[in-house]
Amino acid sequence: MVSIVICTRNRCAALALTLQALQDVELPPNRTAEIVLVDNGSTDGTAALIRAFHWSKGLVRMVAEPRRGKGYAYNSGLAIANGQVLLLTDDDVRPPRGWISTMCEPIWSGRAEMVAGGVKFASHLVRDWMTPRLNSLLSSTEQLDASNPAWVVAANLAFSREVLGRVPAFDPELGPGALGFEDEVLFSWQVREAGFSVIGVLDSPVEHWFDPERLSRASLVGYMQGHGRSKAYIDHHWRHQDVHYPRLAWCRAMVRWITFHIEHPAEWRRQEGISEREAELLLALAYFEQQLIERHRPRNYARHGLVKESNA
Repeated sequence: MVSIVICTRNRCAALALTLQALQDVELPPNRTAEIVLVDNGSTDGTAALIRAFHWSKGLVRMVAEPRRGKGYAYNSGLAIANGQVLLLTDDDVRPPRGWISTMCEPIWSGRAEMVAGGVKFASHLVRDWMTPRLNSLLSSTEQLDASNPAWVVAANLAFSREVLGRVPAFDPELGPGALGFEDEVLFSWQVREAGFSVIGVLDSPVEHWFDPERLSRASLVGYMQGHGRSKAYIDHHWRHQDVHYPRLAWCRAMVRWITFHIEHPAEWRRQEGISEREAELLLALAYFEQQLIERHRPRNYARHGLVKESNA
């Protein structure tokens, strides 16, 4: 069985379109599947939509996870999933018809225990100011190496249940609803550390139909700050990398950001988009700010550990 796991929070309209698209996905012969929908504390019509949804290919199961955070939601969904393959996607994605087979075949055939799938933006969301680096921060996989994916995107990710025997959970301190991002990235690095094979299958991507508001400058500033905070958490707790004189590093990053805006005053007035240079400056600023917080906490993991410490 394949368990398709989708976590959602207050995006009822987007989820409805994703569920509609899943009706057209083909189920390979001699395979069974279920959809596990995790409502992460929604206050709109999400719960009613899930209860009313019937999938033509298999069972639909619902779990309510009131603790805010995608990490909590994924862990709750994985706990009730019955599949031997776990296939993760988002509530604003359109998968191709052969999606299940494309993502699961390497696991069924024993070629890998984790498959990083491709993610591309829906055509109406593509902008001239976008660069490959910015797109990767917005969860596009165009820069990913299929033979050796350095990171993964949970909008299109499959792994064997065997993985959960060694790497049992997503870290709820990362991801949307918490520090912002990198929850699936840390999970994939732990999977590698456990000795499992991770490959990329990028030639049949899902389409990401995110809210265009995410492309506003204000939203993108928050994105970059979230990436910086999340990277600092991983470096401190999982990699055990310390920044020497983090307050001085933060001050220098602040000076560089202020200098950038003095030299490029038009950046303040942008309604949509962000330059790659400012994105990197914001990421660094948030990174050092979060390092100042994390350095006072005990490590949550042994170096490159697979399971969070009990005192975390």
